[in-house]
Amino acid sequence: MIPLSEHVDYWNDLGWKDPFSAALFSVRQQQYGEPYTPQMVVDGGKPFVGSDSRTALRVIAEAAKAPKANVNLRCAANPLALEIRIDSVQAGADVLLAISEDGLQSNVTRGENRGRLMTHTAVTRSLTVAGRTRKGQPFAANPKIVLDQSWKRDKLSAVVFLQDRATHRVLGASHIAMTACPAN
Repeated sequence: MIPLSEHVDYWNDLGWKDPFSAALFSVRQQQYGEPYTPQMVVDGGKPFVGSDSRTALRVIAEAAKAPKANVNLRCAANPLALEIRIDSVQAGADVLLAISEDGLQSNVTRGENRGRLMTHTAVTRSLTVAGRTRKGQPFAANPKIVLDQSWKRDKLSAVVFLQDRATHRVLGASHIAMTACPAN
């Protein structure tokens, strides 16, 4: 399981701005239908209430049984880049590169969580399209990685996942700790 937390921005007008939110994540959430929080989507499937642990465990177990595309990921030499290699896939897909950070916190000053210190895991700090696959063809890319200086490198991971352009299903994924990559 490779989690990614994508903080939406549509709650930011309630008097407190989530420091990790972005409009991109709100748009991605809308692709799955009517947005709500907390929402969980496993392998790009049907969304459900993220706090429903029973459903989450069932859906994750089902997803773990599904065949996945083989995504090979390793660090390249300087400048900081990844080597992505994917065996042929059965559908055209976007190859997405996310940089996530663990151990982040935010002090909530307004809303239903007012006064709480929230701890966050696998917060998506950046999300870019590294390329597109073609049905039945292998894929290779060497995207450069740009890290913000405020991010803690020892808490960062690079996540590459294939997302079917038509259905948004995740066809395969891999991740690597940024500490495994040479520093610039």
